[in-house]
Amino acid sequence: MNGRRLLGQTLGEIASGALDASREAGRLVQVTTLELELPLDIRVAIDPEGPVLIGDVPLFRFRTAFDPPPAQLRVCWAAEPKEAAA
Repeated sequence: MNGRRLLGQTLGEIASGALDASREAGRLVQVTTLELELPLDIRVAIDPEGPVLIGDVPLFRFRTAFDPPPAQLRVCWAAEPKEAAA
């Protein structure tokens, strides 16, 4: 591989950071929804087990004319009440 993270790993790290931030903010406010829109470089790569989806933050702040534009990923996490056990 090229050192870039799989899309699932990237989203897991973002979710982990969001949970940590909401716990910290939870001392002052109750966080019920978190919505993010981020640029990601997404591409398909071939792994020994088969194709994988690479999705990581852009490597560089400024892009050249040779670089494809980053995808825009919108993620929304929302707290949902637990259903009563039947």
